[in-house]
Amino acid sequence: TFQFDKKIKWDITGTVYKVGLLYQHKNIARFGLNIVLPSTFTISETYTEYATAKFATTPTKYYPWELTEKVKYSFTTPYKIIFGASTFQYNTLFSVDINYIDYTTLRIENKSGLAEKFIDDYNTNVTNLLRSVIDYNIGLEHHLYDYGLRLRIGYFTQTSAFNGDNSDFSK
Repeated sequence: TFQFDKKIKWDITGTVYKVGLLYQHKNIARFGLNIVLPSTFTISETYTEYATAKFATTPTKYYPWELTEKVKYSFTTPYKIIFGASTFQYNTLFSVDINYIDYTTLRIENKSGLAEKFIDDYNTNVTNLLRSVIDYNIGLEHHLYDYGLRLRIGYFTQTSAFNGDNSDFSK
């Protein structure tokens, strides 16, 4: 009989702050601006490996082996700016959103248990490997009141955050 377990236990705390503004121009159009501020999350992580073995052909039993590592770190998410506009004309809702995210501002900070070189290398890689991106969401919703139906169609982009990625990696 052989047993090998790996377990990760996370305790995560953090707060996300958003601020937004919505403006309606008469009954023609609505405009919105939303800013998601950088948020810091703190993670306490306990990683445990446990193994034991017993062989039926010999009287020897191998006693359990256990490894436990504890680390605590925090990471700060990038800020995000979202602009949106919509209008309702000819029984159709037209909407567009533009999202800007600067992934180079992502940071990790060591609280305990991680090597400073790992933290420094990680933050350097984030700065060197990631970039800012702009994504678009476009949508239409046509109301067929006589039938109680709404027809929807939309298009969105998700640009790769990695420097040097060609457009094949963006969706």
